[in-house]
This record gives sequence, C-alpha cells and structure tokens, in this order.
Amino acid sequence: MNFLKRLFGLGEPPKRVELPPICDPVFGDLKWDSNYDWWEGRYVSPSGEEFEVTVEPPSDAEPQPTEGQRQAFQALVPRLAELKMLAVRDYFPNFSVDAGEEPYTEARMSEELVPGNIHVEAGLGVRMSWLDSLTEILGGHALTATVTADGKTYFGLEG
Repeated sequence: MNFLKRLFGLGEPPKRVELPPICDPVFGDLKWDSNYDWWEGRYVSPSGEEFEVTVEPPSDAEPQPTEGQRQAFQALVPRLAELKMLAVRDYFPNFSVDAGEEPYTEARMSEELVPGNIHVEAGLGVRMSWLDSLTEILGGHALTATVTADGKTYFGLEG
C-alpha cells in the first residue's frame, strides 16, 4: 500500500528506512529497497527459472516478512508452471502473429515467456509475472497471475 501511495503522490513524504540484509528461512537472502519499502531477493524454481522476489511487509508491523507471507509463498511456488500455463490458456487462446499466418501453440507461447517477478503482498496475496522473451507477443507488457489471500486466481497483463 505504501508503494501505491508514493506512486500517486498521496500522503506524507516517505521517511527512508535503511535496513541491513537478512537471510529469511523461506525467501533466502533479502535486501531492503528503501525506495519501495520492500525486501528483494531471488528464487530459482526446480526447473531452473529465476524470478525476482519482492516481499512487502505489513505497514503496521516490523518491516520483516511474516509467517503468513512465507506460507503463501510456499503454497504457490509448486504451482508456478501450472499458473503459467493457465495464464497462457486464459489470455491467449488463439494468438498469432503476422496477420494470423503464424499461430502460437500453448507450448510455444509458454516457452517464449520468461520469469519476471513474484511479489508477496502485505495482505498475503501473491502476484507472479512472466515477460515476453521476444517482445513481439506482449509488446513489453507482463503476463500476470495473482492469487489472493482467499485463494482466488486472476490473470492479466501489466505495464
């Protein structure tokens, strides 16, 4: 929420908080980004895909990842490949380039999407994004899958 307030210029000017790096038991090595007030790290999936990870701590608590955020992340990580394929199916059922002359299959589309970010929200939702390796498919946008704290899944384009 702090990130959105700063993005739209709402509220008090931010007070920069500098924190030392931490080693979280689930997220691994994290560095504090005082521009966005969140932790940043990396996650490498079992298939070798490397995602940037950002963890937004609740604004009413210590600026540390919470147990709820760890659980949300751990519940979704095994679903990365499934969510990617569901996002492709949901968003690109009949995608083609060159005026329809070159259709994209789900498998080809999935291959051309590269890992972007896994953002763990303060409210326990998790958003994953994949980027277009060629920029001709998404035009610089990111394909996203958001799983809310109550388990609902939404797909979309960002950027």
